[in-house]
Amino acid sequence: MKIKILYIGLSIFLLSWIIPSLVQLTLDSSSRYPFTYYSSVINQFCYIDVENDNVQGKDMSGKEYTDAEFDRVLPMFYYRQLAMENALPDSIQGVPVDLHSIARNNFFFWYKPKDKNTPVIELYPMFESCSGKVDLENPSDMFRLKDKIEFIDMATNQVDEQKSARFQQALQRAGFTAPAQWVAGIPTSQKAYDEGYFVLDSQGRLLHVKMTNGKPFVKDTKAGETINVSCMFPMDIENKSLYGFLFDTNHTLYYLSTDGYGLVKVLENVDPDKDRVSIMANMFFWTVVKESADGEYTYALKNENMQQVDSLFRPARQSQWDKTLPYLFPFTVNFQDSTNSYVYPRISGYYFPSFGINIILTLLTFVLYRKEKSYGKYLASIITLFTGFAGFITVCILARLKK
Repeated sequence: MKIKILYIGLSIFLLSWIIPSLVQLTLDSSSRYPFTYYSSVINQFCYIDVENDNVQGKDMSGKEYTDAEFDRVLPMFYYRQLAMENALPDSIQGVPVDLHSIARNNFFFWYKPKDKNTPVIELYPMFESCSGKVDLENPSDMFRLKDKIEFIDMATNQVDEQKSARFQQALQRAGFTAPAQWVAGIPTSQKAYDEGYFVLDSQGRLLHVKMTNGKPFVKDTKAGETINVSCMFPMDIENKSLYGFLFDTNHTLYYLSTDGYGLVKVLENVDPDKDRVSIMANMFFWTVVKESADGEYTYALKNENMQQVDSLFRPARQSQWDKTLPYLFPFTVNFQDSTNSYVYPRISGYYFPSFGINIILTLLTFVLYRKEKSYGKYLASIITLFTGFAGFITVCILARLKK
């Protein structure tokens, strides 16, 4: 009896994962928003409309543009195409521009919750930030930092006690309090320059740690005195105007300026565990997009002071899968989630609209088990009523095995 209960439970569990997954593959399950960018020429949002497979550039007033016209309305985005056509304007908003100045001030930042909620191997390479060479060289050791910092030689797997002690002393002088909550950096030599790592200690102090001329550089950014830092995502951009972006525990997005580690507020009401954020920045405006469960929020911010000059909201549209799910399945099982990289079973909430189809399946179950004893007949019907297709298929298999 216990084995039969285990079999029924396992069968329903697996079928509640497999069947909805197969149905979802046949339905459109994504909510797509048009690409949108703030124009520094006409000072309004422009977007690419892809309805009916007809790609058309438009602005918010409804005006339509040809491909060539759209390139000229968004010169800060399509500057390479305009330069190739020798059509790049000499100035925009009264400011002289050229290919180099535009490229130097353009950058993109893409964030999704998985970037925060993903396990990492807590070993990092410490690059020489002042090597005087064009390309960064990979070091011969890696460091780890929790209760203390330790540099481990990759060839011998031994701790470099002297180097570790130098960096540990520098950390202590800067006020580091163990253990470190996290270490954030760009652990690859494939970057334009190195700014080391940012470390959040147990007291919420955000420290900047790097190696210059073979010596430790550790400095308290003081950001932890202003906000409660939650997470940080360092960047390397050509104009070196910022170290990266960070979230605080009040769901506000900032960037950390290279000008004295100043904190500059970018956007409020951003949940790093749920929302996606993209930033397309140029020398005049930042186009900041927050994608939440209820829709897409787009903001145009002035580059020099992050003052909002325009905003746009597009409500989320229910996909065919979202519309169909509550009426087909009472619940579903998933092993993955878009907000993190951890794999484990996740059971959705119960969808009561599915009772309509469940009742039909229950009647079929009752017919299938009509020759069974009352106990078996009613038990199979109850299983189907509350578990839908997964339970119905399970009891059908049991009925077949009995024969």
